[in-house]
Amino acid sequence: MSTTNFLPGTYSGLSMWLFNFIKELTELRVIFGISEKDFSDLKAVTSDFQEANIQANSSSATSYDRLSRKEKAVSTKKTVRQFINRHLRFNPAMTNELRNLLGMTVPDLDQTPASPPETTPKGTVDFSTHQKHKLRVKDSQSSGRAKPEHVRGFEVWHKFGEMPVNDGDFSYTGFSSSNRLIVNYPLDMVGTVVRYRFRWINTRSKPGPWSDIVSAIIN
Repeated sequence: MSTTNFLPGTYSGLSMWLFNFIKELTELRVIFGISEKDFSDLKAVTSDFQEANIQANSSSATSYDRLSRKEKAVSTKKTVRQFINRHLRFNPAMTNELRNLLGMTVPDLDQTPASPPETTPKGTVDFSTHQKHKLRVKDSQSSGRAKPEHVRGFEVWHKFGEMPVNDGDFSYTGFSSSNRLIVNYPLDMVGTVVRYRFRWINTRSKPGPWSDIVSAIIN
């Protein structure tokens, strides 16, 4: 299985993932022993994509701008994959908690069989903080915050703008093994409405049913 299949397929999703990845890695770089030069090189590549994405989304965007964004998305993903494989994949300082912070897949090492979850998470969004959404969940069939039995955590997917028409409209946001997840957004996304949905993931990485959609604006 690919070690970087968590990279979003949409431009908006990739932009948000890169923003969070760079933000968290800025504080964790020393822990992982990543040199300032290697990190600066990575930031330069991701910045090129972010600038191309902003230009392609502008009212003055041309077909060249959209083509440039497409090409930069491909090259940026390639660079990020190489960076992760070189610096993070086998790094002894890496933990599942840090993988969650960086938006990376948490490996499933539990060999205990478990049926897919039957209940859904009930999600809420605190959007009172500038450029930040604080997501919290609890089980729809429980009054407390405890996860259902054999559940490893919850998964979040999102869509920007209008309400989704089908499942394919959503992009992966992240995973948390606790009952909360913080999502950071770049400045140019302030004022955007985000549609979230949640589902439990069990210890065998099997998903449960989707929750109702929860909407929030980026302040």
